[in-house]
Amino acid sequence: MTPAIPLLLTGLLLWPAALRAQDGPSFDCRDASTRTEAAICADPGLAALERRTVAAYDRLAARIGQREARRIADALLARRQACEGDRACIVERLLISTEVFEQRGQPTAVAEEPTPPPPPSDPSPSPAPEPPRASPQALDEVLGGARLTASDGAEAPATPEVPLPPNPIASREW
Repeated sequence: MTPAIPLLLTGLLLWPAALRAQDGPSFDCRDASTRTEAAICADPGLAALERRTVAAYDRLAARIGQREARRIADALLARRQACEGDRACIVERLLISTEVFEQRGQPTAVAEEPTPPPPPSDPSPSPAPEPPRASPQALDEVLGGARLTASDGAEAPATPEVPLPPNPIASREW
């Protein structure tokens, strides 16, 4: 047997495992310890989505550093793990995590100076109209002719006395 044949046989034996590794999640499924991780391992769609999330995380870590990226990821991971294997919940959490990683991993744009608004076409603004004023006689009619005496002794129109309903909080014993 030529030396190339054992090498070829070894390659053929390892080829399906290599394909499975690409189909699985970023973590080793033999170490899956939660229902969420087991669900990701069992579902190729979830595994692909998880790999996409990890790729976004890697870009984030390269941009802002491992420590800060880990701080962001830990909170998102805890929420994903709380899904307890619920596929819809896991999908939602993975999509949210991916979006957060992608947004935070984007370079920040340099803020441009805001453009000042154009000047008004008419440089002299018109004054605001004054609100209408009621005459003292109209006020007296509204107030029913009630009068108060001000501190300087002058009479001033007043509102009629209106009895207030009892306060339920004041009468309550605490």
